[in-house]
Amino acid sequence: MTDNKKDIRVKVMSANRKQLKLKLINKGNIDYCFGEEFILKKRVRNKWKKVQFKEKVGFRITMIAWKKKNTVVKVKWKRFFGRNLPRGKYKIKYARFYKTFRIK
Repeated sequence: MTDNKKDIRVKVMSANRKQLKLKLINKGNIDYCFGEEFILKKRVRNKWKKVQFKEKVGFRITMIAWKKKNTVVKVKWKRFFGRNLPRGKYKIKYARFYKTFRIK
């Protein structure tokens, strides 16, 4: 497994009220495994506010980005927050990657 961040890219494929779709692009020659919790923040009045998880939720996502492959990760909001998300600007921290996106 690699921990070299330059071999891995994360791209937001789509974001809507029900789910977020991320594409993990591994250009390296080694598999990349990560299983860290993610943090979701919403932009409210020019400040980032953490979105609270619903009670008793397992909020870890474990993924393997296989060498020289693309992997798609789907994050379904109801599973983690108990509801679909409202419109707005969001930021997700997953592993060592930060990605911002907008739900319209």
